[in-house]
Amino acid sequence: MNEQATFSLRLTPQGNFVLEKAADAHLLEDGVARRLIQSFSQGSGQGLLRLGAGEMGRNLPPVFRWWRDFAARYINSVCQHSTASGPMVVPPPNEAELASLTLAAPMMPGMEYLNVDILLELWTKTASALTAALAESGTDLQSFLQGLNSVWNLVGRVNFNLAENRMDSECPRIHGDLSLPSVQCRHGATYTARPGVA
Repeated sequence: MNEQATFSLRLTPQGNFVLEKAADAHLLEDGVARRLIQSFSQGSGQGLLRLGAGEMGRNLPPVFRWWRDFAARYINSVCQHSTASGPMVVPPPNEAELASLTLAAPMMPGMEYLNVDILLELWTKTASALTAALAESGTDLQSFLQGLNSVWNLVGRVNFNLAENRMDSECPRIHGDLSLPSVQCRHGATYTARPGVA
């Protein structure tokens, strides 16, 4: 069985994340905790990038899962708009969408500081983290994402309904009509594309 420790993700008044151990917080597997500690120690953008790209398909506590989904929203947008020359700058969600997200966010330490401006800043920090990480890696977007998590096998613009493959615990759980990067999970498991509304 994997070792586990309890961690809390705290939002500061300045809109930064602090990942810290807390007795009454959430259980994280040792490997996940080590990766997140390293990433968040480098900055909020790096931590969100790790969550949104590197921890896809992992079983995470609700707070971590919500922020992973927020970061994945940015990464998915980049994947849809990327070209052979590299990822494109993508606009953040509009103010109404950001306001809705703040209302839907789970309870966490520092929740009182979360607002539209903070979400917008965190989106920008995630974008900066991806730009810097890609430049440092010297690879393309697909190779970079694969390096973070092996579930990333194919990045491209695809509009379809994603059917969950319950046999592969490392495949992300996504439902509904979404425009997301197509993902082929390792071991040959894939999502089944169904006709949907683009």
